[in-house]
Order: sequence, then structure tokens, then C-alpha cells
Amino acid sequence: MNFIDDIYNNLNRINPAELTDMYESLYANNNSCAIYMDGQVGGRSLEGLKIGTHDLSPMVEKYMIYCAGDSHSPGRTITEIFDNMGKVCKKCNYLCASGTGKSDDPYRNLIELAGNNKTDILLNLITSYPDSPMGNIVQEQDGNMLELKGRKSNNYKNSDYIQEGLLEDELELAITELTSVISRGIFQGIEPNEFYEYYKKTIDEINTTQYKIGELQGTEEYKNLLENLINPVTSVFSCGRSVNNDIIKMSNIRLGHVRPLTMNRLGIDPNAVLRIGANKNYVIGESCTPNMDENSILLCVSKSGTGKIEKYVEDAHKVGAECFLVTEKGCMEDVKTLKLDTPNFYTDSCFLLSTILTDLGYKLVDEGVEINEDVLRALHVKDKI
Repeated sequence: MNFIDDIYNNLNRINPAELTDMYESLYANNNSCAIYMDGQVGGRSLEGLKIGTHDLSPMVEKYMIYCAGDSHSPGRTITEIFDNMGKVCKKCNYLCASGTGKSDDPYRNLIELAGNNKTDILLNLITSYPDSPMGNIVQEQDGNMLELKGRKSNNYKNSDYIQEGLLEDELELAITELTSVISRGIFQGIEPNEFYEYYKKTIDEINTTQYKIGELQGTEEYKNLLENLINPVTSVFSCGRSVNNDIIKMSNIRLGHVRPLTMNRLGIDPNAVLRIGANKNYVIGESCTPNMDENSILLCVSKSGTGKIEKYVEDAHKVGAECFLVTEKGCMEDVKTLKLDTPNFYTDSCFLLSTILTDLGYKLVDEGVEINEDVLRALHVKDKI
């Protein structure tokens, strides 16, 4: 068993009636529908929601979608946001992912909505703890809740720990796949009473994804990427456009947890402050991103393999940085390509990038580096994990 098997089993355990209720809540039918996606800003669960619901983006005639942290939010408070969305949409949904069920900002938002008696809002929560503070509010307000399990134990270490992914990989990637299947069902016009059957068939695609990732693990490109990631001198620059940017931001959080452990190879205790390649993991386009150099690699995620990333690759080549591309269709000169031609590229890219980092973890364990929950959490202060 590995963490992808666990995700598949996790998704299979979802209560059919509860899943159908949430799907029906989000299903626009002949009505216009607004969705506000909530989660701790900067966290992987919220990024998973954004990636998973990408298929709703083209449905502009039916869906108005906003997300916590957006600069163009339709209000200054959560109540004002829903008041304004309700002026143009007949259905208004609050969709939140919180593993603990007590994430600071979403919890405050739910308290405000419940306190203002916003009974016209359809509340939807994905969590590992239905009896949590947020779960209790959603139940009191007759909302919809789905339980997705997280890590089985925080006490494992080394290989036993990594086989469940790093930190809460299992939960966060399950959120991404779950909301992706819901979104694709809506996009394809699957009626609520037919959705569960569609869901059961669609999550079987994870088996295809896992097989394809297994093939990539044997390629020279994959092995070369791991060699670069385990090098504590190497800086990593990741890039992507639109939803691909959300994918690399989600992955970069984990890069910041596991790559500092490579300092052990230099005889240095992992230190999140030390300015060394292992701590220099950047998302291109974010503030304070420095220039690449010959000790850098560029990791691109692009379904088409074209567009803005071509300029980034050109810049990387000029300074002697090695380039890698995760793509469904693309092929670029002097770029090591990991071709992921699977049923759902965006979600599957998240699975692939997490697999790369767990394989990095296994390599470190083989070298005698200890990996456990406390070690990973200690590397980032107040990080969104």
C-alpha cells in the first residue's frame, strides 16, 4: 500500500447519500449558482479545492466562483460577499475544506454566517472531523458534510511514515480528486440521481494514474529530477500558468518541508533560515523571486507545454539551469519531459509531484536521515500544512 492506494480507498468510503446531497447543492440545473470556496489561505487544502473545481471555470453562464484570498472578492466580510452574490445568483454555496475542522479564518466565517442567520446559503464542508467546531456549525445549519480521513498515525517514522505521503498528502490530494470529479460531473450534465454511479466509475481512473506514474518512475528524466532535488546546493524554480500555477504552489509547500533535510548530506542540521539551495524553492511570479543561475533547476507544469513557460525555459537555458516539464502533450528542446497522458492531467499532476517528493524522502531515509511528523513540522513556522 502507498498513499495513492490510501486516497483511492478514502474516496471509496464516502457516504453515497452525503455525496449526492453535496453534489445536488452545487449542481446549478437551470439556476445560476454562486460558489465561495474557503480554506486557510496559503494552505494545500484550499489549493486542492481550486485545482479540483477548475472544470467549472468555462461555465460562466451558470457559475460565479470566488475563493478565499482573491483580490477581487465581492465583499469585505463573508456576510457581505454572500449578500452581493445573492443579488445575481439564485443558489449560493459555501464550499470549504478543512482537515481539522477548526481552521482559523474559515471557522470565523462560519460563526459569522450562522450568527447572521444566513439560512439562504447552502453550507458544504469537507473535513476529517465531522464533530469539530466547524462541523458542528454546518450540522446545526442543516448543511452538507463529507468525511475524508487524513493520516492514520502521526507517530510513524521514516519509510512507515512516508508510505502515507508527507504530512497530510492523503487528505489534500483526496480533496483535489473529489472536487474534480464533482466538477466534471456538473460540466458533463450528470443529474444528481445519477452522480454516485458516475463517481464510482470515475475514481477508478486513479488506478490508471498510478500505473502511469509507476512507468515515469523508471525513466531517466524522473531519476535525474530526483538527483537534482536531493542536491542541497540546487535551487528549485517552479512555474505554471492558470490552474498549473495552483498545482506548483501546492507542490512548493511540500518542497519547503522535505528539501531542507538534504542539508544532512553536507553535515548541516536542517535549518529553515540558512540561505542554501535546499531552502531556496521558488514559485516564479511570486514576490521576491530571485534570478536563476547555474545551480538552479526549472520545473514547469503545463498541459500543453506551450505559452509563457517557453520564455522561462529560454531564460533558464541562458544561465545554464536544467529544465524539466510535466505535461500531457508538450515537447520542448533541451527540456527533460515527464509526459503524463492520463484522464485528468491537473489532478494527476498533483499525484505525480507528491510521488516525486515521497521518493525524495525514501532516498533520504536510505541515507540515514530521520523523517517523521515533528521533523517536517519543525522546518516551517506557522506553515500551511
